[in-house]
Amino acid sequence: FALILEDDAIFINNFENILLNFIINNFKFKKQIILLSELKQFYKKPLSKIEKYELVDVTNAFFTHAYFINNEAAKSIISFNHPVKTIADNYIFFKIYCGVKITGINPFIIDQDKKNYETTISLEKNNFKKF
Repeated sequence: FALILEDDAIFINNFENILLNFIINNFKFKKQIILLSELKQFYKKPLSKIEKYELVDVTNAFFTHAYFINNEAAKSIISFNHPVKTIADNYIFFKIYCGVKITGINPFIIDQDKKNYETTISLEKNNFKKF
């Protein structure tokens, strides 16, 4: 598996070994992603639990700036999305067309440093011409 972090990702708390082991031990699906950033939609019943954290089944995700992905999920997404058909974090597509299980840590452990890394999306909004 690989840990993917965008340049604006910041850990909210210390990333403890117990949590890392929990994440590693919960790669139970052939193709799986474990989101570490804020979750938007997920089933309340956890797939697994340890201390104050739980692994949940995610139904929809976006603005994901931190996640673990296993090798089979990465291969499947690359194969599906070459040539490029969709954005890199279109998890609904990857769930439907690639069979990737999307899970996440609740509560989330990584946030975005919006103070020091202004998003280019908001900068681009001001550059559009109005007709």
